[in-house]
Amino acid sequence: MPDPTAAPPPFPSAGPEPPDPRGEPPVPISPIRRQRWWARETRRTPDRPCLNCGDTTVGFFCRNCGQRKADVRVSLRRMLMEVMDDQLSLNSTLPRTIGALLFRPGHLTAEYVQGRIMRYVPPFRLYLVTSVLFFILLPVVADVNRIADEVTLDSEQNDARERAQDDSARIVDQRARADSVKARIAAVRRGEVPRGEVAPPPLPPVPPKPDSGKVSLNLAFSDTNRVPAWLKPLNRRMQRTEDRLEGMPPREALRTVLAAMEENAPKGVFLMMPLFAFILKLLYVRRKRFYVEHFVFALHVHAMAFLLFTVGMVSGLGWLRNVLSLWMTLYVFLAMRKVYGQGIIRTFLKFCALGGAYMIFGMTVGAIATLMFAALSM
Repeated sequence: MPDPTAAPPPFPSAGPEPPDPRGEPPVPISPIRRQRWWARETRRTPDRPCLNCGDTTVGFFCRNCGQRKADVRVSLRRMLMEVMDDQLSLNSTLPRTIGALLFRPGHLTAEYVQGRIMRYVPPFRLYLVTSVLFFILLPVVADVNRIADEVTLDSEQNDARERAQDDSARIVDQRARADSVKARIAAVRRGEVPRGEVAPPPLPPVPPKPDSGKVSLNLAFSDTNRVPAWLKPLNRRMQRTEDRLEGMPPREALRTVLAAMEENAPKGVFLMMPLFAFILKLLYVRRKRFYVEHFVFALHVHAMAFLLFTVGMVSGLGWLRNVLSLWMTLYVFLAMRKVYGQGIIRTFLKFCALGGAYMIFGMTVGAIATLMFAALSM
């Protein structure tokens, strides 16, 4: 009878890993993955004692505390490669995921629902990577200072144009009235008009135009008595932001607002996804699907949108943006038909309902959230 206290024999270098003490099933080690020098498997030390508790049992995990046995003294280069490998899946998982995301609508969600998860990048990580890539490149392509200068210049040109038109109209009116007065005087001299006839009324005064050099905003409630008690701290902060912006020159104030909106746009977009999934839950309430399944679908759709927006934004080609927008619209329809398995007519009707509800409610929630976060951060 074998001794239960004896240490088990060491595991071979090839084949599957031993079971994880936390209950996770063993995962076979791919020979291709083992050849990569930055892979975590090359740092494992199954024959050494556990660095955490000192247990000498041989294995990839400590049977006492569950810590993974691996060499922690590595170079910065290797650590960065491991982080990129973990987060971006620098193996066959990444190209397989990108290919399915771009050209197989709904495939990633269907695979996730069926339990085939390890083949692809996780949904939330995929959304995170694509959104971070988009919002990193957005300030580079859409320069806040340039946009503020263009908007301010257009506003100043419009104001000058309106003033010139008003002055021209007033000059024409004055000339017409002067001609009328001359004709009336001539008629009086000829005796055609009584001398006591009242002269034409004077021109009305020109109404003062608002000062174009001052910003006027309405971020806070002016009547604080009607604000609920739980909203008063937020209203006071909004009022301080409003006062600070109104004291700035228009160009500087616009730059500040645009920079704050650009910085807080990811938060507003992220709040739109739960609403997107909730609309899907209502549309497919008879399908008896969990909300998480709809949320995974929303993650994949938004990841696709961010990826296409990034390509269109970086390319700068108008025709390519139109093609990508058309493909995105068709993509959502095909993805809904793939994931939920309904006919063309039903899917089209629900696709239209989803698009209308999302444009009205989702965009409104995203815009309000972005503006609120931007106002609080300024």
